[in-house]
Amino acid sequence: MRDAARDLTPDDVGLKVRIASLHIAFGEHEQAFEIYRSFPDEAHTETSLECLQMLAEAMGDYEELNRATSLVFARQKSPRVEHYLDLAQTHSLKGDIAAELSVLTSAIYNLPESEKIAVAFADVLYRESRFDEAVRLLTRPELRDNMQAMSLFIEICGGTDQHLYAKKYLPDAIEERFEFPPSVRIELGQIYEVTGNLSSAQRLYASVPEGGMAWQLLAAAKYKTGEFDRAEEYQRRYLSAADEPDAQDWVFLGDICKNLGKEREANEAYKHSLNLLKSELSPQNASL
Repeated sequence: MRDAARDLTPDDVGLKVRIASLHIAFGEHEQAFEIYRSFPDEAHTETSLECLQMLAEAMGDYEELNRATSLVFARQKSPRVEHYLDLAQTHSLKGDIAAELSVLTSAIYNLPESEKIAVAFADVLYRESRFDEAVRLLTRPELRDNMQAMSLFIEICGGTDQHLYAKKYLPDAIEERFEFPPSVRIELGQIYEVTGNLSSAQRLYASVPEGGMAWQLLAAAKYKTGEFDRAEEYQRRYLSAADEPDAQDWVFLGDICKNLGKEREANEAYKHSLNLLKSELSPQNASL
């Protein structure tokens, strides 16, 4: 379709943009999307690219979103932080982590003072299991006052059992400086607990509002510290409150019970998990 549109004149483009705008006004987003995506690269204006980006994201067409964002980026004489981050995000949505890393590597080289880029780059390194590199980046002095950076640092250290390193690096009572989300507060509480600061750990755990997701996070935290009785308590609370717990939630309960020597309860949880998985199969495969 784009090849056939390469001879579009500026008047043609203007007419098509007006037609697309009418489709949007009538809620006919797919028709508008098809018009904008038919434009060859050189026919796009700043406005048409912005519309294409919004429509592509709404349609879930990440290839087209990446194309539009790449065009916007290529037209910048000096790309700003948001241009790098937008382009990296579209690569992430496509599942192209190599391209995402490439964009952020260029970004951190060209804009080394940007905290947002440093945190985004560390997050990709974390997702790639390059934990040491991510931690080195997050412990740059200028990031100690950045809540996102410290949240990610706590998450990485908690998830990789670097509790002592985290405790040495983090400022005292950091939880009083930042409004960390519940998941980070629980992870920080676990760091405190493992390193012997039990009073701070208990305060952090108590600061997390009780409820489904909090119980699940607390169950995971207690499991990691070997407190299987408490882990079972929290996981059962979560399962009772959750609308539709998935199979993995029941597998986790089975693992907790197995560590407690409760073989019957563990097998019941595993069986419940298996039944859930079978219920998701098509009828012809349900006997597997």
